[in-house]
Amino acid sequence: MYQLLPSEFAGRYFSERLERDDRFGRLMAYYRGEGFEFDPERVFLAVGLPPIDEVGDPFTVAIAAGLHPDEPSGDGHRAVSVVALRSHGVNSVLGGEVSVAHEPYEVRSFGLRIVTPDGEIVAGPEAERDFLERAPVEELARELNVPSFDDDALADGVNGLDADDSGRLAGEVYTRLLSSDEIGSLYPPAALEALQSDEPLVGKWAEVTTAMFEKKKAGSSKGTMACCSTSTSCNACSSSSSSCIKV
Repeated sequence: MYQLLPSEFAGRYFSERLERDDRFGRLMAYYRGEGFEFDPERVFLAVGLPPIDEVGDPFTVAIAAGLHPDEPSGDGHRAVSVVALRSHGVNSVLGGEVSVAHEPYEVRSFGLRIVTPDGEIVAGPEAERDFLERAPVEELARELNVPSFDDDALADGVNGLDADDSGRLAGEVYTRLLSSDEIGSLYPPAALEALQSDEPLVGKWAEVTTAMFEKKKAGSSKGTMACCSTSTSCNACSSSSSSCIKV
């Protein structure tokens, strides 16, 4: 269960908390080096609670959507976001990425970007559109390779979004980005309509990656691994995923 907070609060949280955080800043600097810009007005902040029948602390999921100045040009573009989960003293950071085609307008692929415990930024699991369309969530999750992450993230009491909520949050953020005035000024109405039709696929990617990390959690002897929804804003689109990577 989660609730998105007002955009003004999310922007302040980004400027006063996230930008000062070394873990979050490291990945954001990586994307800024590739030309992406991060605006406090394109930050989403959700506060969540574990299921009513489980004991645990509240958690926050912050999603900072990047925008590249050259996005509308060419045959397609890549989009990114940086996501942070904070729960029970654990700060997990993950990058979400999508590839978007312009002819026709559609999301072509999804991917993750991970900061390893030693500070190296590496590519995580990736999935093409046809891969996500062809099978149920659980089957797809079994086929993805789980990246390495710090065992400190596998702590009891750490909470995050489950697969269903990850999918819902991904879809909600995706829709809000598409309906923003900023994106509306960059793309024709037909393009926005086509991209909006990919909202179910965006949500499914979130569910698949959450299930992937939950499978990894089940094999851990240390405790419960949290899942944080990571929404990769494609400016005219956003992909979401879930993970629990401690950096």
